[in-house]
Amino acid sequence: AVVVVVVVVLSPRLFFDLIFVSSISKLGDAWREGEMTTAHYALYFMVIWSFWAQSSHYATRFYSDDLSNKLYFFLFQGGIVGLAVNIRGGLTGPNTPYFMGFSAAICVFETLVHFRAWRHFRRTTHRRAAYYALYIGTVGCLRAAVWLVGVFAAVELRVYLFVVAIGISYTRMAHVFTDRFLAYCFGWSKGLGCCELPYLPMHIEHFTERIGGLMMILLGEAMDGLASAPADQNISLYLFLLLSFMVIYFIKLLYFDVNIVETEQHAFRVKWWRGILFWFMHPFLGLSISLFGDSMAALAQVMGEGDMERDDQAAGSPEKRQRWFSRMGVFIGTALIFGTIIQSTHFITYKLSFQNLFSWVARTQIAVCLIGGVVVITLSVVPLPMSINGRMAVICFILALLVRASGKTRQAKNTNEEDTPKKGENSNK
Repeated sequence: AVVVVVVVVLSPRLFFDLIFVSSISKLGDAWREGEMTTAHYALYFMVIWSFWAQSSHYATRFYSDDLSNKLYFFLFQGGIVGLAVNIRGGLTGPNTPYFMGFSAAICVFETLVHFRAWRHFRRTTHRRAAYYALYIGTVGCLRAAVWLVGVFAAVELRVYLFVVAIGISYTRMAHVFTDRFLAYCFGWSKGLGCCELPYLPMHIEHFTERIGGLMMILLGEAMDGLASAPADQNISLYLFLLLSFMVIYFIKLLYFDVNIVETEQHAFRVKWWRGILFWFMHPFLGLSISLFGDSMAALAQVMGEGDMERDDQAAGSPEKRQRWFSRMGVFIGTALIFGTIIQSTHFITYKLSFQNLFSWVARTQIAVCLIGGVVVITLSVVPLPMSINGRMAVICFILALLVRASGKTRQAKNTNEEDTPKKGENSNK
């Protein structure tokens, strides 16, 4: 019975997340082939991420296993497939109006499903849920209008409309996580007795599990770049692929397997600004991981082509290798920096005492990881009399030290935790 429950609950989420990652994979193909710049890649990625976030917010609060929700997610996933089909060509390509049209359709689906939730909850005593659904549905209308304008806009205006749509999405997400901003935006209506603030708490465990699952799939997609090397590999290419695998594994350790916190220590429970920072750093971490995987795949392809053609003017020329390696190293460093910021949002500031020094150990670890990210970026950008594999080995050594330092931090935390009951507390509780 336990196995059946796990399959029923996790399989739809995994299928849903894989559709988004498949879209990001097509985005990487277009970027490696020169169809779009890195800035345009980032814009497309943020749009896809915002759609994943809006579906996760809805599922965390209103999802039920009925026909209406199944129809909504069927249409939603079909819209994401439409985005993936129309990614090629970049912002200046002929597919962009269709991409923006599918984006508008997804926002319309979001609006309809939230208005349905509002219609249901306004008849009950759960008025807060009704006002929240009404607010999100209204914002969905605004986003749909922006995307619809983009369908008919000139090519020069597409970038600005992308930025506006992304800005609306992420501003709404800030409202979703805290009512601090909503108190200023809607305080007048509450004072008149018209409604409560349109804020509805989320299920922290479920949302953290969802976002962690998506990050794991993105790491797996980066691992797929290891298989992009051509045939007839030599020892140098095999060594590069091994070192790249180690980098991905160390990033996975730093994100998932160190500094594990309880629910009470989660960023959403500690401070409102920590929760906002925790959420807003994740898309940048995902973007860094995706660009790192695509850069690694391109570099592996270039190294193999150069070894086969034996031509300085070939695709594997030193200049091209250095360019792709610099990109890969920069994105490794940014992934390390954003991941460290995310982990630091959970840390609670303790009072200085000899009984609990975890806060000082944690701060030291944060500083070391941030410095490590800067060192990795510098090592990959600055020309050095060292081969690519040599610098990759140094990067792996730095990441291994950071994993070791994080492991000591976690051990220090567990060692300094007080197991004795507080005054007046039952020791057998």
